[in-house]
Amino acid sequence: MAFRISSICDNWFSNLAEQEPLKRKFDYYYLCTLLGLAASRKRKPGDDAKEFVDEFIVSYRPYQRQLIGLLLFAHLHDLRIKLDEKKAVAEQVVKLVAPMRGAQLTEEGFALLNAYCQGGFELLSENLDKPHKVVFFLQKYHELLDENVWGNAIWAASLAVAEEGVQLG
Repeated sequence: MAFRISSICDNWFSNLAEQEPLKRKFDYYYLCTLLGLAASRKRKPGDDAKEFVDEFIVSYRPYQRQLIGLLLFAHLHDLRIKLDEKKAVAEQVVKLVAPMRGAQLTEEGFALLNAYCQGGFELLSENLDKPHKVVFFLQKYHELLDENVWGNAIWAASLAVAEEGVQLG
């Protein structure tokens, strides 16, 4: 299994390809995935989805664990599993995480992450026109991401706790 992206998504970002800071396909895969996770929106990528890489590229490896953590957090929330339900949490971790693999994801983990990417892309394309300039796209993307993070009760509560901890520290 690998990271997959639909041809529609690939085409939607085609005007931004090679523009800093979105030089690589993984850059917009990551943006779509974050939005899908924040919005709790997932869709199975269509048959046109193509594998483009089978592990995190070098520039994203420092964020690999955070993204996998967000995937687990979103998935547990979707399943209505609370973090203190240790056995149920452990079962989901085993289903999604493969620590000995390069990407540290099982096939089910890849499929779920790819579904969040597709869901995030669909949300993007419903709310924004096909982008032409990176700076304008990133401004609109930030607004949409912010709206979905703070509009999601579980994410907003988690961020509020995190911000409170930062202010106290």
